[in-house]
Amino acid sequence: MTQVDTRVEASRDEGSGTLAAVGVSALLLCAGLVSWAVVEGVIAHQRASVAADLSAVAGAARVAGGGEDPCGIAGRIAGANGGRLEYCVIEGSDVVVRVVVPPPPLLSRLAASAGQEAPSFQATARAGEHRVEEEHGTPLVERLVAVAALGRLDA
Repeated sequence: MTQVDTRVEASRDEGSGTLAAVGVSALLLCAGLVSWAVVEGVIAHQRASVAADLSAVAGAARVAGGGEDPCGIAGRIAGANGGRLEYCVIEGSDVVVRVVVPPPPLLSRLAASAGQEAPSFQATARAGEHRVEEEHGTPLVERLVAVAALGRLDA
């Protein structure tokens, strides 16, 4: 009697679907991290813009009404909104400020893993008795409404 070999030879492609799934999953994870970092960067830039706007308005209100040092109050408002007042200049009844916001944690970690330093985000704003401007010309009222709706306004 002869024996029949019933074993099936393993194919060379065995497990290739698993490797493809792992590769696609890793690609999606990386894309998600990059997207998250971009969104955090946009939020940090918006936070810097709002902090600069509020700081300029608060400083201009002090110039118009007298009292406390306009740049001192502008610095406190910037700090309350997660920023640091880089400079403050009083030009007549106008106050010009620049606020710097540190990079978000994820962006800092990604930059550090690439051997780079994550950039800080900064914004400049001018406010006075008759106007409120920011460096890109966005109306302040629209920006305040948007940020207040997000619950991220601290004045």
